[in-house]
Amino acid sequence: MPRRILLAGATGAVGRPLARRLLARGHAVRALVRDPAAAGDLAASGAEVVAGDVLDRDAAGRAAEGCDHIVHAAVRGPAVGDEQADRLRRDGTAALLTAAERAGAAIVLPSLVALYADGGEEPIEAADPVIASGPGVDAVQEAELATFGSGARFLILRQGVLFAAGTGAAHDLLGRVAAGTFPVVADRPVWLPLLHPDDFAEMATTALERDLNGVYDTVSDTVAAADLATAAARALGAPPPPRVGGTTARERLGADGALTWTVSRRVGPGALATLGIAPARGWEAMLADAVGARTPAQ
Repeated sequence: MPRRILLAGATGAVGRPLARRLLARGHAVRALVRDPAAAGDLAASGAEVVAGDVLDRDAAGRAAEGCDHIVHAAVRGPAVGDEQADRLRRDGTAALLTAAERAGAAIVLPSLVALYADGGEEPIEAADPVIASGPGVDAVQEAELATFGSGARFLILRQGVLFAAGTGAAHDLLGRVAAGTFPVVADRPVWLPLLHPDDFAEMATTALERDLNGVYDTVSDTVAAADLATAAARALGAPPPPRVGGTTARERLGADGALTWTVSRRVGPGALATLGIAPARGWEAMLADAVGARTPAQ
């Protein structure tokens, strides 16, 4: 049955492919964006584009009227000291939760597997994780807790590291590998859960259509950091990445890089896959696409 969906952040790295997928499946999408001019392609595809800021509770409430679902895609990845990203997580989630309660809508909250503590070689699942707090992820945890405590039906989808042509993580990894400055942690395992935005769009759309509730992991594929970096170096014609201890790797990568590249989170599609909601892309294909999209200047 077609749904009416308010999609906040419809022009972002997650929002745009999700909007396209929802529209292709026959759903009515109301796109809440700060710059309507940036959503011209979505309007041409049938989306109703509404100008507004997710941090404006009144604007969010008006935009949510008549909607069955509200998706909060107006977020950014974890970054230490990014106050705007934290506000989008905390205040943006609060605004949309209020809107969902008033409209009687379910809320879909893209979250992050970056919440998980280092699990080494052990598999991690949303049903039984160890949550770690700290700069860059505290606001994510607070957004989830606010959602748990709200009166709205909810679906929380914890995303792996967004990895595709044009994403920050792919740009960061390939740039460091090409320059010979991406350190591989040699003294312990580091597993990376990667997520292609198009896989997230498909998985989120199907989960929404099935009216799933609860918390799920959305990951395309999980790969050892050493294997990913080595394959990237081979594809770029760069030297093999230097192998160093964990402390040295964190120092070289900085706080944000260390949060992404040195914490072992062996997370897969897990519970969604058992429901037949599985990703389509493996890490080798994702890496090949990202490498192929690089320009000579990069």
